[in-house]
Amino acid sequence: MAKRQAKVSKPYDATFKHLIEERPLDALAFVGITDVERVEIVDAEVSAIAAAVDKALKVTVPGGEFLVHLEFQSGHDAELVERLFWYNAVLYQRHRLPVQTVLVLLTPAADSPRITNEWDVRLPSGEICLAFRYRTVRLWQVPAETILAGGLGVLPLAPLGAGGVDKIADIVAKMQHRINAEAKKSEQDTLWAATYLLMGLQIDPEAARRLILGGRHMKESSTYQAVLEEGRVEGRVEGRVEGRVEGRVEGALQEARRLLLQIGARFLGKPTSAVKKSVHDISRLADLEHMLQRASTADSWQELLESVPNGKNGRKKKA
Repeated sequence: MAKRQAKVSKPYDATFKHLIEERPLDALAFVGITDVERVEIVDAEVSAIAAAVDKALKVTVPGGEFLVHLEFQSGHDAELVERLFWYNAVLYQRHRLPVQTVLVLLTPAADSPRITNEWDVRLPSGEICLAFRYRTVRLWQVPAETILAGGLGVLPLAPLGAGGVDKIADIVAKMQHRINAEAKKSEQDTLWAATYLLMGLQIDPEAARRLILGGRHMKESSTYQAVLEEGRVEGRVEGRVEGRVEGRVEGALQEARRLLLQIGARFLGKPTSAVKKSVHDISRLADLEHMLQRASTADSWQELLESVPNGKNGRKKKA
């Protein structure tokens, strides 16, 4: 029943957003943040750039306030750590609160020797000029029974925990008992839809459907359909955004260009008029995000401007 691992797709993003929005305290407790007095969802869209971080929470503890950025990953991403730093920095700039980044790796395929909970940028002399720290939860190392005993909002993660696949029928039965006993009727569809989607990372979707009691009715669930439709809509937007520069996308482009010039000035020096024009001519959000992630490591503005994959930077053609 093993299934090839893939990078987290949009339905998974939508799943986590639904789960965390409904029970944020459960998600925080799962990653070890328990002394919470108050929590609220914050705008997690990274500076109006197309892709939002999975979820950001504003947390109040006895000592003050901070943000928790939860990022879920199921497949290999060579630039994941740099992307985490970029999200962390922009969330801090937007909210002016310290940001605790927590990376949740859903499968071993997502792991990498580079994921060490720290990332430093050094000068040629060896001096650290930029230090980023984050936390990592490797889900397959967390006992499934521990997840089952945790908050209701993280129960869908249990089948991906240590021993979960080997005891999948037992895990689902225990989930069924807790969900029936503790979840509101309005929550049950969300929890089972999330479980179904996440189980698809490890076993065949049809087998997952059969394992979930009442699964044959799941596709009629309004929550299940909403999660899938949200994923489809986000996927369509992401696929089209590079070719559309209008309305809200144009506003996002302007914000991204402004940030690139601001952050680039910190690491590469004040941009010349020619650099500003080149940045202004970039018409794809994906290219701007790519450059923003590399602003701290490029040696010059020219190198940064030429860093877009395949040597293309999506600049507008001159009339």
